Amino acid sequence: MAMTVTSNATASRLDYAGNFVRRCCLLGTVAALSLASFGAAAQTPEKAGIAAGVAGKVQISEGARTAPEPVKTGMEVLMRDRVQSENAGRMQVLLMDETVFTIGPNSDLVIDEFVYDPSTGAGKVTANFTKGMLRYVSGKVAAASPGNVTIRTATATIGVRGTSLFIVDAPAQGAEGDEQDQGTQFIGLLGPG
Repeated sequence: MAMTVTSNATASRLDYAGNFVRRCCLLGTVAALSLASFGAAAQTPEKAGIAAGVAGKVQISEGARTAPEPVKTGMEVLMRDRVQSENAGRMQVLLMDETVFTIGPNSDLVIDEFVYDPSTGAGKVTANFTKGMLRYVSGKVAAASPGNVTIRTATATIGVRGTSLFIVDAPAQGAEGDEQDQGTQFIGLLGPG
């Protein structure tokens, strides 16, 4: 029969090693669970604001949505949502920092990025407006960090510095079907926001 004799120092090292391995396993489990919950949180769509004053046919698509949905007043607008209005459609998107996007008929707006800290008013707003009519009134993000608001259009990128403005497609010129003015937009400053 073989017998193993260990000193107190060796036993202490073995206990330390065993505790170390158990701690590493526990830490690995906690890290894996944290990453899994972080991944789930990263996939959760972020609310940017709500829809208001919806009239006519307006739909929201893309972003986290699997299919286009008709817009209803009070409906959440999520980051990366595309809002599109038809001929007689119009609505307002009220962001959580009190920024307002009002779109008119035949319009297309995407809220690309919206980050907002209500305690400081700091954040970032980025939107892409490709066609139609839009009125913008700046909110708390523009008041706290004017350089952090950007609106892209079909023809320009606008750096907003705390104001209200409008964007509208140019009226068609020439023969029907003539595309000479396609993509031309008028952008106007309406005054302080």
